[in-house]
Amino acid sequence: MLRAIRDFASSVGVSITVLSHGKLALNKYMASAIRNGIDVRTPETCMVVNIGMYTTDIAIISNGRLLSFRSTSTSYDTFLNDIIVYMSRMHNVRIDEPIGKKVLSAVGSAISELENAPEPYIVLAPNRVTALPMRIPVSYQEISHCLSRNIESLIRFIERVYVLLPLDIQGAIFRRGVFLTGEGACMRGLAKRIESSLCIPCHAVCKKTLTPS
Repeated sequence: MLRAIRDFASSVGVSITVLSHGKLALNKYMASAIRNGIDVRTPETCMVVNIGMYTTDIAIISNGRLLSFRSTSTSYDTFLNDIIVYMSRMHNVRIDEPIGKKVLSAVGSAISELENAPEPYIVLAPNRVTALPMRIPVSYQEISHCLSRNIESLIRFIERVYVLLPLDIQGAIFRRGVFLTGEGACMRGLAKRIESSLCIPCHAVCKKTLTPS
């Protein structure tokens, strides 16, 4: 069994670590890249930006090896909290995380101009003062505005990681591009905004998606 697992790991270009009592470990950044269909065996270095629920992890991968990684707290959960706070301040309604996820899925956007713009999403939520139900139409432009500061923070983090890399690795990433994975990877316009800001090709790998950009 152990040999079979090792053979499989070798076939996808990575190695495993044997822990106590026969338990196996695969680096989570490498596992995430493989799960999202990114070829980690190629010698051409790539940058994988995994926008997870509570952290965003950036992994630099080449030849099945993790060269480096960095993490930031700006994540999918950050964007949800932005929406919850925005709805409270601007529309005086109280929403929770499940409703925030629906808003992010329906009209979440990193840019204020989309070619295939979604219809406004109707939020049904109680008034913060009276607790009476309200119907609030929310547009993607509103959401792009409320998310803009933290999206820009995420872009600046990616930029800082990139510029500190050796020049040959920077060149390889520029040729192959940045791959976005995780819960927040496919927010409308996010890949486009990152690519426009950093002038590096950016690809959204949508396994667990919001809505394709």
